[in-house]
Amino acid sequence: MTTSIKIKRNQSLEQRKINKKSYYDFGIRSELIAKIFLRIKFYKIIATRFKNRFGEIDIIASKGNNLIFVEVKARSGKNISLDDIFSTRQSIRIKSGAEFFLNRNKNFANYNYRFDLITVSKLGFCRHYKNFWQ
Repeated sequence: MTTSIKIKRNQSLEQRKINKKSYYDFGIRSELIAKIFLRIKFYKIIATRFKNRFGEIDIIASKGNNLIFVEVKARSGKNISLDDIFSTRQSIRIKSGAEFFLNRNKNFANYNYRFDLITVSKLGFCRHYKNFWQ
């Protein structure tokens, strides 16, 4: 996964490293906030940062007989265009990772599953888009 970071021409290499780390920390913090958000909504967290050969799924959760694969997006701006933050390539990667998870975890074979998106603002506000893509 590549991260797009705006770099000013006069920034030193050290400053660029600090900026990259702060973006990474913001993403990790956003995933933690999203987990808490889901727990408050009575979801059970099955796995976080589930890595496989296709990539990583941020959160895998369940509620009732539903298994939910969640992509978390940290956004610092107010105006969030959902088309700009989520690509077809990402959806294919997450779907492939979900199939990998389901093949390895047969106890979820009878569960319905869906793909959700949670956006987290700089102030920690969450927005949950259920069944965001198919």
